[in-house]
Amino acid sequence: MTQYDAKLYRKMATTPVNEIFIKNKCPNDYIVHFQKITDLDWPDLQQFISNGINRFDKLCILYDALLNDSASWDFFKGERLPREVVDEITHYMSIYHTQKFSKHYEINNWITQNDLWEQFRDIRSLNHHVGGVVVKGIRETYFKITCRLLAISDEGGSRLEKCQPW
Repeated sequence: MTQYDAKLYRKMATTPVNEIFIKNKCPNDYIVHFQKITDLDWPDLQQFISNGINRFDKLCILYDALLNDSASWDFFKGERLPREVVDEITHYMSIYHTQKFSKHYEINNWITQNDLWEQFRDIRSLNHHVGGVVVKGIRETYFKITCRLLAISDEGGSRLEKCQPW
């Protein structure tokens, strides 16, 4: 058990990170996006950090692993999205908020109209829908994540037949 250290906690609270963690749990995935380690609450830490007996222990374990590239992630239960993907999803969501969109398709149309898809190389795809409609958008996996993080539905659009990264 790690002794509580207010100075270390302040350091954790002021160190910027940008992470998305996913854990497959039926029927829904457990997804958390955070930009400060101290934003994680106890249920989040319980989902992803197997070691540590209290919140501060778990925060210290995660803080050390995030700052130390050579650290072992044996304690981690879930999937940590790659840095490039997290940065692109964060940028995608910031456009959604800045432009005050309310529907998912609005952001894809806006990115297409402004010719910005080069900024989303890791998450973009050509989405083939029923009826032969092909639209520029994001991969199905990242669509699901952004819908959850933005607290929006999938809008009941036409069924997706295939995603083709480009």
